[in-house]
Amino acid sequence: MVHLKQPLLSGLGRNPAAPADVMVRLAAHAAGRHGLESRKGQLPDAVVEALLTNGGSDTAVSLHGRRISPAMRRRIAAHPDPAIRSAFADFVRHMVERAVPMGIKDLVEAYDRPPLELAATSDPKLRAMVAVVWRDRPMAVQVALLTDPDPDVRAAASRSEHPGVPEMLYERCLADPAVQAHVGRY
Repeated sequence: MVHLKQPLLSGLGRNPAAPADVMVRLAAHAAGRHGLESRKGQLPDAVVEALLTNGGSDTAVSLHGRRISPAMRRRIAAHPDPAIRSAFADFVRHMVERAVPMGIKDLVEAYDRPPLELAATSDPKLRAMVAVVWRDRPMAVQVALLTDPDPDVRAAASRSEHPGVPEMLYERCLADPAVQAHVGRY
């Protein structure tokens, strides 16, 4: 996606050949930050620092995982602005609340818990999200999700053919209005 008001700055920010000093200068402009946020791969520490200085919490959302060095992760974790410290986690929680799929790695990073714990959390929206995005979950977790008290969690667990419904639960799932349409497909 290109920044509509200044597409050249946005494009320059996404350019993998752009030198670090140019990227630092681009961080001072909204269109440049837009391009830098869309850029693939790890950002140099000086660029991350410039983005934190100029972009605020909206920019900090994209500064997580492999995009930044461990030193910059520590820098963000110790940032004096709580909105910047929690920008990515707040964004992920907002997406979970609205049932917008996020990757399991993003959920693990935002909630700081392994997938097994996320699948057993007290929040049914988070359990449903885990059921949607954690496709290679163990069968024991799949059974727990298919027998969850919340119908949205059961429905989410049955949407995909993988990991599927174990034979011992097949009849029960066919009788469950929350999952029968999904199970009947496969």
